[in-house]
Amino acid sequence: MAERTSKDLLLKNVRKSSLQKEGFFISNPDFDSDVFTKKEGTLAEIFAKEFTSNKGKFIYCYHEYHFLDILLKAIEKFNWQNIVCGHPALKELLMSCNISTTSGLDEIQKADVGLISCEALAARTGSVVVSSKTNMGRSIGIFPPVCIVVAYKDQIVYDLRDYFSTINQSESMPSAISIIGGPSRTSDIERKLVIGMHGATEIYVFYIDQNKNY
Repeated sequence: MAERTSKDLLLKNVRKSSLQKEGFFISNPDFDSDVFTKKEGTLAEIFAKEFTSNKGKFIYCYHEYHFLDILLKAIEKFNWQNIVCGHPALKELLMSCNISTTSGLDEIQKADVGLISCEALAARTGSVVVSSKTNMGRSIGIFPPVCIVVAYKDQIVYDLRDYFSTINQSESMPSAISIIGGPSRTSDIERKLVIGMHGATEIYVFYIDQNKNY
């Protein structure tokens, strides 16, 4: 008898909850407010912290000449011989400092370094946004062992949502968008972390603290 009473009470509570179900729904949900705690610091500082925590390498540059100076030193230090770049403006910038580059799909697989531009940097997640509008950005970011992303001050946003809100208003939506959070990695093989399995083993973001001029 006691068992039946407990069962009846349980069913009664279930029925009661079902009758009150409508009270749990919000008629006008808030989709605009942040669900994450706002992080402190400048956008560049927040991005650098998150990106480096994912094994990416962040290099701050005051301006384009500072970027070229650091890049020349890196080329000499790491003996990078073959640099592939598909972006005309970046190729021109590198040529101003006698840094020769190649382009084309045949050259990508032989390159030591791939140099690309980006659509945006998302500070909160430390992510690099590359789209089909970026010249060979997806291919260059995968094949060479080292990927260098060149980003400017006016390309950094707080969250991915801020970037997507800009392209939703654009007349031409990219056919593909890729989010890069750091070097390629996988733990599928015997649960051991392997870096560079599906793409570059090293990813550098050269952040130039001036607005993009192209």
